[in-house]
Amino acid sequence: MNGDRSTSFFIRYALFLLLISAGFGVLLRLHLWRPISQLPYLNLIQGHSHVAFLGWGYLAAILVIRRLFLKENQPRRPLYKPMLYIIIVTVSAMLVSFPLYGYKVFSIALLTLFGISSFILSIGFLKDVKGHSADVYFIHYGLYCYLLSSLATWSLPYVVINYGKEALYYNIVYAYLHFLYNGFFVFILFGCLFKLFEKSLADVPEKTQRSFFYFLAIACVPAYALSVLWSTDQRVYYVTGGIAACLQTVALYALYRISKVVIRTLKPRSLSHGLYGFFITAYVIKTIAQLLSAFPYVAKQTTALKPFLIIGYLHLFTLAFMTVCLLFLLYRTALIRLSMLGKSGLLLLIIGILVTEFTLFGRGLLVVLQVPAFENHPVVLVQFSLLMLIGIALIFLDQFRNRF
Repeated sequence: MNGDRSTSFFIRYALFLLLISAGFGVLLRLHLWRPISQLPYLNLIQGHSHVAFLGWGYLAAILVIRRLFLKENQPRRPLYKPMLYIIIVTVSAMLVSFPLYGYKVFSIALLTLFGISSFILSIGFLKDVKGHSADVYFIHYGLYCYLLSSLATWSLPYVVINYGKEALYYNIVYAYLHFLYNGFFVFILFGCLFKLFEKSLADVPEKTQRSFFYFLAIACVPAYALSVLWSTDQRVYYVTGGIAACLQTVALYALYRISKVVIRTLKPRSLSHGLYGFFITAYVIKTIAQLLSAFPYVAKQTTALKPFLIIGYLHLFTLAFMTVCLLFLLYRTALIRLSMLGKSGLLLLIIGILVTEFTLFGRGLLVVLQVPAFENHPVVLVQFSLLMLIGIALIFLDQFRNRF
């Protein structure tokens, strides 16, 4: 693994947080199959999601940006490492605070400290990542989306105290998730991909690259309307969300032209070739799912079948797109190693993702069609969630193999 010791530590810890989040996921699935007495289910869900996004996702994304966009001879801001260590400490504390106490004073204090640290990091990267190419535009827009999502979380204590956990509270939570998912992660990941393949993308017209960015950037804010459809029947939200979803769908043509060039640079049947095709396919499905959710019938069915369709969509994004894309970027930038042990783990992870996604969406679709459904789906979800946990554990252990 290339890089200094601190970078190696940060990467390994990010993978450790992914492993812990997967462990929480197995416990949650096991509880839905065979209820575990005294298990703080709702608290564990909060711990699972916060560790996945703020621990694994955010930390890994920041480290990839640092590797790709900050040159070796470029002066590093002295606050970068301290902020990363603070983030690690706060997320580690969240591993305990959320399962034990939920979204209470201690957890809120940790989130505030995390927010301040990540805010400082984001401002630093906005100043240090310079240029006028599409990759820089993606990174800057993603960082601005992260700052916007942070504002949403900081407003939650005020809303809870004054209004309670009513529709406003949940819509602010969905605003946070939207600008984290469809804002920060989407733009940061594509920005890193554009930078990684910048030499190959010289064959793609600059107009095509920028059009992909502009379509997504224009659609990002109004697409939030899709997240509030559960709480309103007003046509304006369906129209606004529908237009945004159409823009995202149109952007897929530019992504297709870009991906054709990228795929040609990857060795056929190689690990990189397979991973790239997998997470790009997941992104396309995610985009189409958002377009379908703009239709009232689909929106209502999705809300009614939240345990299958909404959870399936969230895992489609976080596992099939975000996690696999991050692992791809970490591997291609030599931030992680993937020997046969790690590759075996990656295969188990992808098999687990495919089976659990087919199970969740398939079960939801059968209910919509009023077709007799497969009743043993909780067992399948536990088994293949455990398979994903084993896969992630193998990838994690592979990073220490030279020490064994």
